[in-house]
Amino acid sequence: MPAYYPIWLDIQGRRCVVVGGGKVAERKVAFLVKCRAEVVLISPDITPVIKSFSDQGEINVYLREYVEGDLKGAWLVFAATGEAQLNQEVAVSCRSLDIPVNVVDAPEAGSFVLPAVLRRGSLNIGVSTEGKSPLLAQKLRDALAEAIGPEYGEFVEWLGEQRKSIQSTEGDIEKRRLAYEEVLECLAFDFEGPRAGEYKERIKACISCYPE
Repeated sequence: MPAYYPIWLDIQGRRCVVVGGGKVAERKVAFLVKCRAEVVLISPDITPVIKSFSDQGEINVYLREYVEGDLKGAWLVFAATGEAQLNQEVAVSCRSLDIPVNVVDAPEAGSFVLPAVLRRGSLNIGVSTEGKSPLLAQKLRDALAEAIGPEYGEFVEWLGEQRKSIQSTEGDIEKRRLAYEEVLECLAFDFEGPRAGEYKERIKACISCYPE
């Protein structure tokens, strides 16, 4: 197994092809739609949820078998047919076209794997075992979900606003970095949920010191 490089991709408006129409493909589609990708799904059979995405115009569905040429213009591909041989065929085509591909239940056949993701607004936490134990990754994500609640998402948005404030008042990159560090040191995070009011006051006090 390779050592994977973790990365977060902006796939908004990017053509992402899902080959397969079952429950696994359904989960891939739901996440791609959240990320505002241009989703194309190819399968002779689809789940009711996938059909609802199609009926709402959120994805394009081709109710037929996968054929050569279906990957033209794709930016990412997901092979999720439930048929190992067909998934392998899709993976081989992707490699020949230099298109990143995720192969369900056979990570070694693809070029990338997906983490179990905890989303709190702009705060995204991915847990990966590099395809060795997806179930463990999911359990660890669920454990983190109990400690990191929805309030963190709102707090991240507020911190982003403060970062912009620092950027607008301090032109020197090194001084900006020091200011960011000062802000984070003010937090004294304990992972039991941010005490938003107290932290915001501390951060404002830190920011008021810049530029000196």
